[in-house]
Amino acid sequence: MTVLSVILLSKQEKVHGTDRLMEAAGNRTDLELLHIDPHELILGNGPGIPGIRHAKDALPDPRSCLLLPRSGSLTDEYSLFCLEQLEACGYRSINPVAGIWQLRSKFRAQQLLQEAGLKVPESVLLHSRSEQHIESIVDELGGLPVVLKYLRGSRGKGVMKISDMDTIRSILASLNMLKFDLMLQRFHPEAAAGSIRVIVLNGVAHSAMELRSGEGRSRSNLHEGGTPHLRELDGPLRIAAEKAADCFGLGFAGVDIVETAQGLLVLEVNSGPGFRGMEEVHGPVVAESIIDACRELARSWG
Repeated sequence: MTVLSVILLSKQEKVHGTDRLMEAAGNRTDLELLHIDPHELILGNGPGIPGIRHAKDALPDPRSCLLLPRSGSLTDEYSLFCLEQLEACGYRSINPVAGIWQLRSKFRAQQLLQEAGLKVPESVLLHSRSEQHIESIVDELGGLPVVLKYLRGSRGKGVMKISDMDTIRSILASLNMLKFDLMLQRFHPEAAAGSIRVIVLNGVAHSAMELRSGEGRSRSNLHEGGTPHLRELDGPLRIAAEKAADCFGLGFAGVDIVETAQGLLVLEVNSGPGFRGMEEVHGPVVAESIIDACRELARSWG
């Protein structure tokens, strides 16, 4: 039996996701999980120069190897260049780098989701000249309050609920001095109360939880005081989550969805989702399922 080498690409070593994945793979005989910090990889181009190598150890043979990147929207470019180079050298990934690049811009990701027929919150991309049109833009989005987002961000960071025009103008002027593009979104009170996170593995919705906002907060992320609760996967939820993950070719994704009067809205797709809250409500089985998904994907490649 060929032993599969799964390379867990992550800069973070002692965090819940890495610890649980290492634990889940620890007793298996059909695969080995290797944690590699992408910053320890060296990239090269040109005759006689290895395309990629590890600073300390030899890399596994790509023919018996699968990449499991823990790459979210805030992953630095060097780490993504490493994943890109690994794929160019014949390594295959459960989450191909092309999809991760697309997810680095929230606005671009929303465009692709909408093209796939999924509902997303109405949004407007802002730049320095948007200020003169800001009142009409806010009206188009249903009026105050609105949600202001950085194009890149995770764990609820860079997301602001804004209730007055002066604050919008001030933030827009300040951040555009730093050349940051921003996105203004319609405020959905249902999203402020909570959202649903669905884990999708190899195209199939695996598990779901409902994240409810902490008292006095407008965001439900665990890192912002949200609490996880068990959520059953019904048909519409499955379809939306699976379709959203497929937009980016992800074999392992976390899809954030909110139920509104207009139907299910896909808020975000995560290519390196945390799953601590999911294991709190489903038990310590999610990490094992991710490892199983890696093995199943490798088998499907032959």
